[in-house]
Amino acid sequence: MSDNFPDEHLFSITSKNPWFADIAYYISSRILPSHFTSKQKKKIINDSARYTWINGDIFYTGPDLLIRKCIREDEIIDILKACHDESCGGHFAGKRTTYKVLN
Repeated sequence: MSDNFPDEHLFSITSKNPWFADIAYYISSRILPSHFTSKQKKKIINDSARYTWINGDIFYTGPDLLIRKCIREDEIIDILKACHDESCGGHFAGKRTTYKVLN
């Protein structure tokens, strides 16, 4: 019996946690990762004060008191395209486009 396959390929799958993964984990479970140093634990606790967990999504309340949904890096391009290329998009002034993207 042979373990060789004629069209065998090795595929690599990598996954990257979103930048807010540690905060989301702490907010949803109130458990800090055991491998964190005490300094890292304090930072997560302090940083999490501005974040809220709602229906599986995490939101950030900024200094301007606007609530914004936290997004993964792989969602950025789709959001920028929607704000620029879709029927409601277009070429606006820089500040207006920035405001639209952030909202």
